[in-house]
Amino acid sequence: MIVFFFASACGQSGLEPEQEVAFESVGGSDTEATIDSIVESFERWHGTPFDRQAAEVVTQYSVNGAFSECMTKAGYPVSWQLLIVKAPEWPALGATRWLRTPMHSTIADPLREGATRQLAVEEDENEPVSTRQREQAEACRDGVEPDPQVIDEIGWPPGLDELSEEWNQVTAKAAFAVAGSEEDYVRCVRRNSAVKFGLELGGPTFIDMMSSLRDQMAPAAPPVGEIPPPGAKSTPAWDVYKLPEDQFLRAAWLCQEPVYDDVAAALVGVVDEFNDAHAAEIMELAAHWANVRQQASGYGWSPSNPYAAPSHG
Repeated sequence: MIVFFFASACGQSGLEPEQEVAFESVGGSDTEATIDSIVESFERWHGTPFDRQAAEVVTQYSVNGAFSECMTKAGYPVSWQLLIVKAPEWPALGATRWLRTPMHSTIADPLREGATRQLAVEEDENEPVSTRQREQAEACRDGVEPDPQVIDEIGWPPGLDELSEEWNQVTAKAAFAVAGSEEDYVRCVRRNSAVKFGLELGGPTFIDMMSSLRDQMAPAAPPVGEIPPPGAKSTPAWDVYKLPEDQFLRAAWLCQEPVYDDVAAALVGVVDEFNDAHAAEIMELAAHWANVRQQASGYGWSPSNPYAAPSHG
């Protein structure tokens, strides 16, 4: 059972100054291969989805592992793993707008994943807690509060902010030069959404548009216990909830498809220049993620066990 965990917000080796690193040019035989190559380049330093999930596991263990072990040793089993959530997505080309992953849900699918974890936590929290357990929890918490900065840097290491900002700037600039501005993209998606599906979205910015979409979906959101788990058969209520996002994604692809190949090709040189200019920082961050994966493996994480569920047997 969970008694009172700490809340969390979310070792690095490097190159010697004289060392030089050269990365292979991104790009591929077709647009799909080119996009894959660019995403791989981004994830080398920003972390893959597996890396970010590993960081979530290490974060939760660092925040709550000692407390959990103390409580368990005292005879009150507490699972720190229940606090592990699905790590947030960081799309490599989201800032370009025109190269957003086609037909990829960023509202309904994350809610579906989160609901499954929330139910597990609520079930655990519903167990009665005795006075003795509360006293033991106080004793186990005493003196084990972690350093917030250290915790934050597991999933967001130093240097990542600066590289992320520049990456977004250079990729967006290259995309907008070929396909049109962010405002052009938003106008196109809003027009298609209204004309094709009768879906009226706000603007003028991309954030405004997505906020409008979330607001329209929210009233139809089923209770957590009625959201089908990932991979399970859908339900009529869930289909109603996610319909506006499905329509939005189809409207967006109608805007993206005509320029998708050209925008992808335009990013190849930009990404190569970025990699050359930041080779040392990229290798530093790559080493960080390798260290995170190694740590997470020690806590039971693997790509096939993203929530570090303990093995039984």
